[in-house]
Amino acid sequence: IQLTDEQKSAYNRLADLSLSGKPSVSLLYGVTGSGKTELYMQLISQTVAEGGSALLLVPEISLTPQMTAHFMNRFGNNVAVLHSRLSDSERNMHWNKIKNGEVSIAIGARSAVFAPFENLRLIILDEEHEASYRSEDSAPRYHAAEIAETIAKIKGATVIYGSATPRVETYYRAIDKEIHYLSLKNRANKAPLPAVEIIDLKEERETGGVDRSGIFSRKLKAELVSNYKNGKQTMLFVHRRGYAKQMLCEKCGSTMKCGRCNMPMTYHEKGDRLICHHCGRTTPAPKVCPACGSSDFERRGIGTQRVAEEIEKIFPGAKVVRMDTDTTSVKDGHEKLLTQFASGEAQFLVGTQMIAKGHDFPNVTLVGIIAADSLINMPDYRAQERAFQLFTQMAGRAGRGDTPGKVIIQAYSVDDYAITAASNHDYNEFYKNEIVIREALYYPPFSSICFIRFMGENDRGTYGIANAVCGKMIKLKEDSIEILGPARADIPKVNNKYRWIVTLKGCNREILTSFLRKVSQEGDILKTTGKVAISVSFHGR
Repeated sequence: IQLTDEQKSAYNRLADLSLSGKPSVSLLYGVTGSGKTELYMQLISQTVAEGGSALLLVPEISLTPQMTAHFMNRFGNNVAVLHSRLSDSERNMHWNKIKNGEVSIAIGARSAVFAPFENLRLIILDEEHEASYRSEDSAPRYHAAEIAETIAKIKGATVIYGSATPRVETYYRAIDKEIHYLSLKNRANKAPLPAVEIIDLKEERETGGVDRSGIFSRKLKAELVSNYKNGKQTMLFVHRRGYAKQMLCEKCGSTMKCGRCNMPMTYHEKGDRLICHHCGRTTPAPKVCPACGSSDFERRGIGTQRVAEEIEKIFPGAKVVRMDTDTTSVKDGHEKLLTQFASGEAQFLVGTQMIAKGHDFPNVTLVGIIAADSLINMPDYRAQERAFQLFTQMAGRAGRGDTPGKVIIQAYSVDDYAITAASNHDYNEFYKNEIVIREALYYPPFSSICFIRFMGENDRGTYGIANAVCGKMIKLKEDSIEILGPARADIPKVNNKYRWIVTLKGCNREILTSFLRKVSQEGDILKTTGKVAISVSFHGR
């Protein structure tokens, strides 16, 4: 495939860096559909021709079949695959192929960064902004990007971060000239980016513009009908899986919660069950409210299952594919569902964030984002960033073929900068707003944050230990460190364990780690922890 002038310029620069034999880090910013994958292939081809090995990391297991197919078509059997859905024997076979030098290329999810290549020259993190590159819930806790940069320093390799919506920290490093910056501002096939329209749900509800299901605005429904009649495909993004967010008693207002986690359980119409998506507990949906005995329930929120069923009601003859962790948990689940949609067998793809990343379906001309506010209002300092990334990535799935694409974003907060910037495909607009807030509130990239999590079966006891450790830290505190907490975690109880968090903020990680060493030397702090588990993770550099 012939590279465009823009791609050639980026290729030449990256190839020079790779051939230098010196460690380097580069950000390849490219709008959706700009041909980053082809650039990766040609850089990998050059690396292999020079006798080196290359590693391509993808953020989702769902992307590995598609990416692996592309690479095997180009490189044959010189490709190994590493991800958690492989059987032990499959993973062992691919690992040994790498270790024994039988292959020069590996593709995989986060943990593939540890692949045992002898002469690793090139490491690519596709969609580098994705949170799935961070392992935070269980040990070992690491970020694949940090491991990649460390390996690159040891082996003299080149690291390339590719994204249409890079992390704020990564873009800040590029602007600050700490890492190299290259950009692809146009789609490789010269197709225009899709037109994006924001629908004000407040106005729609006031004027009766939302359909009986409460899901689709007049505009989105009309576009769904038109797209279906024209033989085109549609993708619909929904933030939550399941049928509805929660079951609410209309009489007393009680929400059906998990007894182990104290979190609202998700209602699934299939099987008429409630499922806790934090600990996995499942139970039949109650016929009467356990608090007041009423049988009147309201199922609040919108999930993938409910949206898929409404689409099937509107289009009885259509095939609808639903992609979320419920439907892809079986072996090769991702690949089977994506094959159905890619082949044209299905006309609609409804899914969570796993459908937003890297997929290339030329017949998709309409993308709908059902409830944008559910992402913006998450209790996380990165909520706006993640929302913008998902909106932009979803918008990028439309119009990748010959027919121009359309995107409909339904929201209440129509003036939010994450939504308006995504509607304009304008990363700089988002970055300028976000970086001001990050600096004012002392968030990364202007600081490093350390989260110390305390988990125990006794709520009061867990809090007591968190509070004691926090108090000792305050006594030892240095002026350059800010200590917050203890506070309940966003998910306060998981699998019968209560969770409390103490947060430290400092100008860099070295200061925080030095402080933690100082605290750990105070042996009496941790003597009374008993059955309380403590884990530490960092955000920022």
